[in-house]
Amino acid sequence: MAERTRRFAAFALTATVVLATVACDGGDTTRSNEADRSPTTVPEAGWVSSFLAPGVSAAGTRDLFEVEATRAQYWRLFALDRFDGRVWTSSGLEGSQDRRTLTTPATLPQVPGSIDPAASETLDQTFRILSDFDSAHAVPMAQNALEIGGSIGDITWDPAGGQAFVEGGLEAGMEYTVRSRLVAPTSEELDRVEYRAPAAYGRWTALPADLDPRFAAIAGRWTTDATSAYRKVLAIQQHFHDGSFVYSTDVEPADDAGTLVDFLTDTKTGFCQQYAASMVILVRSLGLPARVAVGYRAGIPQEDGSYVVRASDAHSWVEVLFPGYGWLPFEPEAGAALPNAEPGTYLSPLGSMMV
Repeated sequence: MAERTRRFAAFALTATVVLATVACDGGDTTRSNEADRSPTTVPEAGWVSSFLAPGVSAAGTRDLFEVEATRAQYWRLFALDRFDGRVWTSSGLEGSQDRRTLTTPATLPQVPGSIDPAASETLDQTFRILSDFDSAHAVPMAQNALEIGGSIGDITWDPAGGQAFVEGGLEAGMEYTVRSRLVAPTSEELDRVEYRAPAAYGRWTALPADLDPRFAAIAGRWTTDATSAYRKVLAIQQHFHDGSFVYSTDVEPADDAGTLVDFLTDTKTGFCQQYAASMVILVRSLGLPARVAVGYRAGIPQEDGSYVVRASDAHSWVEVLFPGYGWLPFEPEAGAALPNAEPGTYLSPLGSMMV
C-alpha cells in the first residue's frame, strides 16, 4: 500500500492537464497510448484536446457511466487554473498544499469557511462505470463533494481544486457513491459578497503580464452598469447569451489569447472551449477569482430516473469563487444552461435577460 501511495503521489504532483482544444461534442476518452501510460506519467499536452474534441464519432457515442441522482448536474472532473497566453492548463495537485491521500469510503476535507451549510442542500449520487476510461485519473462527481464511498481504492483529494484522482483510472464494473453539497444562494445574497485585493487569491486571479489589453476593455464595457461583483459576473455570462454569439464546432480548436480576442470581437462563433476560457479571462480581468471546470454534461435521462453519460457529453464551463459560498458554476456557452439555472436562481435571477 505504501508503494502504491508513493507512486500515485508522484503522478498527482506532476500531472498537468491541458485545455488545448475544447469542444462540447466531446470525442472518445480512450487514447491509443492509455494502456501504456503509468500513473506517474504526465498526461500529454493533447489529452484534453482529444477528450473534448469537436465532432461525435462512433467512439464518442460510447456509454461511459450511469448516475443515479434525484437531480441532474454537471459531473465535474477537474479545474484548469493557469493561463500563459497560449493555453489553459491545470496545476493539478501541485497547486494544493492540503492534498490528502484517502482510502474509500472517506469524508473529504474542505477548505475552511468556504461553504455555508445553511445555504445549501445535499445530493447523493451513485456512479456505475460502464466502460473503461481514463479521464486523467479524475473521478466524476457533482461539485462540492463531501463524501465518497465504494471500493475504488485510494484517492488523492485536493480540497482547493475540489477534485479527486484515482490511480489507474476507472474500470467497467466499478461503482462508487458521492454526497455533494448544492450551493444555491440568492442573487441578493451574492450582491452582498465582498472581495479582498486580487493578489490575495493567488493563482485564481493570475493572468499573463503581457495579456492583450482588449480583454480588460471588453470586461469593463460589458459590466459598465453592474452594481456588484456578482452582477458583473452575471453580465458577462448573459452577454454570451444575448443572441450575438453562436455555438458551432466548425471552428479551429484553440484557446490562445489571439484566438479568444477574435472570438470576442469578430467571429463570435465557437464551442465550450472558447466560451469558458474567454469568460474566465474576462472575470479575472476584473480582479475576481475564476477557473475553467472540465467534466461532463448531465447525460441522457433514463426511465428509472438515472442518467447515462457518453463520451460525447464531455464539456467545460466556468466557476467563480464567492467568499462564504465557495465556487459557483456559470455557463457562458450560447444556447446552453446549467441544470440548476431555473428562473429565480442566482444563475437566472427574475427580471434578467437570460435566454
